Amino acid sequence: MRVNNFDNKNGGIFLPNLFQLGYATKDMEGAKKALEAHFGARVWQYSPVLEAAPGVFMADAKTWVGDIMIQVQEVTRKPGASQEPLFWDSPAPEPGQLLRLHHVAHMIYEDAEWQHILDEAERSRFEIVFQTQFKDILKVVYLDTRAILGHYLEYILCLPAGYAFFNEAREEIVRQTAIMRQ
Repeated sequence: MRVNNFDNKNGGIFLPNLFQLGYATKDMEGAKKALEAHFGARVWQYSPVLEAAPGVFMADAKTWVGDIMIQVQEVTRKPGASQEPLFWDSPAPEPGQLLRLHHVAHMIYEDAEWQHILDEAERSRFEIVFQTQFKDILKVVYLDTRAILGHYLEYILCLPAGYAFFNEAREEIVRQTAIMRQ
């Protein structure tokens, strides 16, 4: 799904193909309940818990609200775990705040678009804080734009198997939501 067009005549990299809002929380269950009660979230998908550093874990839940995927991330540390800050730690919710915007994600569909993002990140001197590839599904890069925007920008290059992955995930959430409304 193309939420908006990548054809940005100004050459910038903000908001092409807006896809996802990513939030940090310190209370995953409370965050999910609030999104369900107030914003229409219904069905959740979970990624495997990631060990981001020794003894530091990130849980992840995703849902669709309209045309936007909402991702909620919670970082936990075991006693004695590394206290080294990770990019998943910031921006974190303030005391009394359930969720805090961590990143805005954009879906990229072509190698030329991906290269444009990397070139613009270098030109703008935005640090790449995380970059990886998940099999033949997708490539991901996070840029540190906190000093300007207060959050990260994430870009996802959808590879051939990724089209089916995202379409099936969305279709299943739509199907389960329809069943819940009956």
